[in-house]
Amino acid sequence: MMQWIETTAQSLSDDHTDIGDSLSSAEINKQAFHNFQSQISGQYQEISRVITVGERLVGSRHYALDVMQVGNKKLRTSWERFSRIVEDRNNMFELSVVFHDWQQKFFLHIDVWSEACSSGLVPSSTG
Repeated sequence: MMQWIETTAQSLSDDHTDIGDSLSSAEINKQAFHNFQSQISGQYQEISRVITVGERLVGSRHYALDVMQVGNKKLRTSWERFSRIVEDRNNMFELSVVFHDWQQKFFLHIDVWSEACSSGLVPSSTG
């Protein structure tokens, strides 16, 4: 499982970095990332189950208590780190869509603002 987390985290770093250069590309990238999240969601239940079983075995004073505590802690820490990376990446894609949406709205109004400024409808100073 540790190997899966490392490999998937690397895939996340390699394949899900483009925030797009337009609203449509940002939305496509966001959807691709949501598909990626769906693919990995099954692993969450599996890893949670392994951690829970490990905690029970540690609690029952299993003969390999020390090894299990270390392994369980590593798995939990790796998964928490991975989850934060996924959440950060999700936020990045969400913000990318918001940014490109606002950018598109801004560019749609440039001609109107420019015309208003040149016709004197907008004061040229604040004073």
